[in-house]
Amino acid sequence: MVTERLIAEGVAPDRAADAAAAAVGDLGRARLLATDDRLALRRAAWRAVPDRLDGTGARAIETVDDLLAMIEDAMAPLAEAHAAEVAEFAELVAARGERGSGRKQFEDRHKREVRRYRTDEIRAGLTELSRRYRDDLAASPRPVEIAAAIDDIAALATNLVRNPNERLQLVALFTKLGRPRR
Repeated sequence: MVTERLIAEGVAPDRAADAAAAAVGDLGRARLLATDDRLALRRAAWRAVPDRLDGTGARAIETVDDLLAMIEDAMAPLAEAHAAEVAEFAELVAARGERGSGRKQFEDRHKREVRRYRTDEIRAGLTELSRRYRDDLAASPRPVEIAAAIDDIAALATNLVRNPNERLQLVALFTKLGRPRR
């Protein structure tokens, strides 16, 4: 349904399908992702995570840092929109004064939007990573190990809202995924 809606809005079919898959049913997010030229690169980077891991913490940290840098890069349009809003807000405050301007609410809304965007990007990445493990499941000589990895990924996706340190959570997950299970 999201794909069809994006196509009806003039998005190319392949781009609409990618955006819809990454947005996991969220039409607003799919619209944003449909204009993101680097979406395919981020999705491919998340799918390649198992190939990069070697069981060491150093490789897990390197992989996480690369993914988080890609997310920061993807947030550039949001940062530009926020900068424009800040400039507009500054003009309003200059004209009407600081008192009762709602600066705190304004700043809090920006923080929430940034946090939501980061969380959505990480969840989309974890979904892509889960898809990779599911694709590998049928051909794996160790299906129990792959199923456990999928469960670990799902647990992190669920717990992202409870622990704001995404980097630490991702490093722990990737370190665990990179080690052979016994």
